[in-house]
Amino acid sequence: MKVRNYKNYTAVYLEEITSKEFKESMKKYTELKECEKYVVIRPTKKAAEAFAQLHSLPLSECKKGDSYRILNLQFTVLKVKQGLVTFSYFNRNGKKETITPFVQNTAPIGGVLIETLFTFETGKLLYS
Repeated sequence: MKVRNYKNYTAVYLEEITSKEFKESMKKYTELKECEKYVVIRPTKKAAEAFAQLHSLPLSECKKGDSYRILNLQFTVLKVKQGLVTFSYFNRNGKKETITPFVQNTAPIGGVLIETLFTFETGKLLYS
């Protein structure tokens, strides 16, 4: 994790996509938020590409009923319609949630679900 100060905000960059890195970035975010007005958390380009490479299954190959476990979060494919894939998962409170990423169906599953994984782990949106 690295921190970079810009003119109007401070960015906390995730250098790898792991549960540990998510938690550490949230600690740093909380620390910085006490003295900075605007702080964002985002993955580095290298980290996002490495994670997408690790979980490189394209959305076009997802079939209804398939399940995928990424960073201890189980995603199930609910439906595939006109190239859009709808996933379901259980959030931190045990409530079933659905997500339909609006991306090309050639996108890798890892790259598409990074923000959902971060939100599940920390309770905060990535990039905000």
